[in-house]
Amino acid sequence: MNRIPASERTRERLKALMDGRSEEGDLRSELVRLAARLILEEGLEGEAADALGMEYYVRGAAPGAGFGRGLGSCAGSPVLSPARISVSS
Repeated sequence: MNRIPASERTRERLKALMDGRSEEGDLRSELVRLAARLILEEGLEGEAADALGMEYYVRGAAPGAGFGRGLGSCAGSPVLSPARISVSS
């Protein structure tokens, strides 16, 4: 399943509206609403890409390798080792 950025979905809806393939009642208000939404989504996606240092849904591992969030495969026991906590008094 491919993930599509929100701005791409909004852009498709905006193109459909411009081509006359929309069932919306007030076309001008829908055009303004979708254009404003597209501007906000592209801005937020750009900020997220800058903060994370990668584009939308870029994965570091080869397809099918590893787990979510770029973690590698589990080699060994499936049980996690206990965490060590130090308490200062």
